[in-house]
Amino acid sequence: PVNVERIEIVRGPAALLYGGSAIGGVVNTFDNRIPTEAIEGIHGAGELRYGGADTTRSSAGKLEAGNGTFALHLDANARAFNDLKIPGKARSRHAPQTDDSPGKNGRLGNSDGRQDGGAVGGSYTWDDGYAGLSYSNYDANYGSPAEQDV
Repeated sequence: PVNVERIEIVRGPAALLYGGSAIGGVVNTFDNRIPTEAIEGIHGAGELRYGGADTTRSSAGKLEAGNGTFALHLDANARAFNDLKIPGKARSRHAPQTDDSPGKNGRLGNSDGRQDGGAVGGSYTWDDGYAGLSYSNYDANYGSPAEQDV
């Protein structure tokens, strides 16, 4: 998506740098929330998405600005999705239903949700390096279509 600058796939023994559970490898994403190089001027990007079996609506954007020494990064994203579309009615394996049983026709109940996130970061850059910090927040609320006794 729009906030990812690059993706790195780490395999073999180097993956163990990320913990003992990473024996199969690691997919590492870099987001430039702490700018590592000088930024001149103002740059930005954004995206909007819609569709899918759950009618997903999502948006994301980022803004980066700098004067050649100080660099600032801002990003935000949001996503909302409805109950998943399914053929027929949602049925429970524990409670047999007939065709006239009550139930949500064409949707899997409690499979909807939403998520919001964003970050701000900044850095001071010089010829041989940089120093910076960032803050990010992520909030999600989503359903679980599990059976009642699960």
